[in-house]
Amino acid sequence: MNTVVIDGYNLIRRVPELYEIETAQGLESCRRELERVLAAYIAGRKGLRAVVVYDSASPVNISPEGSSYPGLTVRFVEDADRLVVELSRRFAGQGDHVRVVSSDRAGVGGPLSGVRRTEVISAEDFWRNFLAGRIGGKSAKGDSKRLGVERESANNEKPPRQSPEEKAYWLEAFGVKDREEKSESPEKPRGLDRKSASAISQGESEQGTAQRMKDRRKKRYLRRLERGK
Repeated sequence: MNTVVIDGYNLIRRVPELYEIETAQGLESCRRELERVLAAYIAGRKGLRAVVVYDSASPVNISPEGSSYPGLTVRFVEDADRLVVELSRRFAGQGDHVRVVSSDRAGVGGPLSGVRRTEVISAEDFWRNFLAGRIGGKSAKGDSKRLGVERESANNEKPPRQSPEEKAYWLEAFGVKDREEKSESPEKPRGLDRKSASAISQGESEQGTAQRMKDRRKKRYLRRLERGK
């Protein structure tokens, strides 16, 4: 007999496809989908059974033990790691070849290290090698896609680019439209920024000063000419 013992929530939280279903539809829907996928994996494989264990001190609206799928047992306990280790040792002691699915090295991998007939495989490897591609149902895929769009929008720090119509609307709402149109009118030149205006003003001032000095020199020269006559 071959037995797969699965740390349920460890698998859910390590697999993006399952975690997206949990986020979009809730934890109970995610558990049902995981159990459906496991049942599909077991079906047609003679001599294979699976036990999935969830952490839960007092599960709500669910049976504490059992499953509607043949060959699949579901358990809810306060300490899932402890039960996963106990069941794995028990099945191995009965002569089963046991595959333990968990990425928890301290709580599961360590205690089962060296146990005969027992193989510990990470949640990621188990999903990738045996269950990937089995997620079904349009609602799961649709919610997953929608969730990806919402995450992308939430992470995008830059606002979307406005259309010309939206820009015109908000310019008018804030009273900017008339000023913009006047500044862009061909009848009047565009306004200069402060730096350019300051430079022009300074240039005009320097020209005026030079002209005044020139006029003074001319007057002094004329006075000297008159004295010399």
